[in-house]
Amino acid sequence: MPARHRPPGPAGGGRRRVGRAGTRRGRGPAHRRRGRGRRGRRRSRDRRTHPRRLEPAGAVALAAGPWTAELAPAPVAALWGVNVEVRLPEPPRHVLEQSGIDALIGSGGGLRTLFSIVTANGVSAVGSTFLPQEPDPAELAPLLLERGARYLPALASLESFSARACPRPQSSDSRLLLGPHPDVEGLHLATGHGAWGVSLGPGSAELVAGAILGDGTAIPPELAASRV
Repeated sequence: MPARHRPPGPAGGGRRRVGRAGTRRGRGPAHRRRGRGRRGRRRSRDRRTHPRRLEPAGAVALAAGPWTAELAPAPVAALWGVNVEVRLPEPPRHVLEQSGIDALIGSGGGLRTLFSIVTANGVSAVGSTFLPQEPDPAELAPLLLERGARYLPALASLESFSARACPRPQSSDSRLLLGPHPDVEGLHLATGHGAWGVSLGPGSAELVAGAILGDGTAIPPELAASRV
């Protein structure tokens, strides 16, 4: 019997809608604004408590994911991933991932899909795609399950599943963009994580926070936002 598609709940599609609404309405990363410094160089500014008053900020950390380029000049674009969430009677205890993801992402993505599965709290996320345009998750979910069944046969006998699409922040050279912005005084970036935002986010935050506080933390030049 073919698997029955169940529309994603609030944790799926809702996450994407909230991100966009926040950007449009000023509730999310769009509350950052830019002003002019005394020397004509742009300076980052931060909206505080009053909606009509701007207060200067000594430093602003911009961690807006795939929406970074909408708020500040940065070579970051969305690379879309479709994941299918399933419940398996005996899910893998370890992360399984088909080789070739680094090469595919480094080339800017494409139509090819690569198998991966990660399980947490009884739910397994099966992926994935790396697409420059927003896809229809319901359309791609059966394909991901069919190809995943070559590695994990239990995926071929599912009764139901849910699917969602998430935009990943992809930099022009597929590396992180961390630290001071090259053109905006006081603005620090933390973006470009691609498909590894959850894994690399804590370490990135520590590096950027250390750079802002001046505690001697050094951001590797290969990951510095100033390189672009």
